[in-house]
Amino acid sequence: MVETAIQMRFADVDQLGHVNNVNLQHYFDVGKTGYYDRVLGRPVDWRRNAFIQRATVSEFVAQTRYAEPLVVRSKVEKIGTTSFTMYQEIVNPETEELKAFSRSTLIMFDFIEQHKIPMPEAWRKAISAYEGQDF
Repeated sequence: MVETAIQMRFADVDQLGHVNNVNLQHYFDVGKTGYYDRVLGRPVDWRRNAFIQRATVSEFVAQTRYAEPLVVRSKVEKIGTTSFTMYQEIVNPETEELKAFSRSTLIMFDFIEQHKIPMPEAWRKAISAYEGQDF
C-alpha cells in the first residue's frame, strides 16, 4: 500500500476537537494523489486522459481528533477495461488504529472528447508491478 501522511488543518476540526467526516473524504483524495504520483511516477494530466470518480463507499470506524497523526494507505484492488477499484484506509500510524476506510470506483475518461476510454497499458503495468499482481 502507498502511505501518504496527512497534514491536518485547523479548519478540519469542529469545536469538540473532532475531524469532520467530510474532511476525511478530502484525506482519501490526498491519498489518491499520493498513490498516483508514487506508482505512475508523474502527475496525472487532468486536461486529457485521466479518470473520474463514479462511486465511493466509506465507513467511519473511530473518532479522529485534533493533532492526531494520520496517514492514508491506498491500493488498487481491481482493474477492468475502463475502470479500477481503489481501497483506502485512514490510520493513526502510532497506534495503528483504523479511523475510516473507503472503496472507490474510478472510470478512465477522455476529457476533451468526453467519453470513457480503456485503461492505458502503461498504467496497468505500473500498477500491476507496484501491487505485485497481474491485473
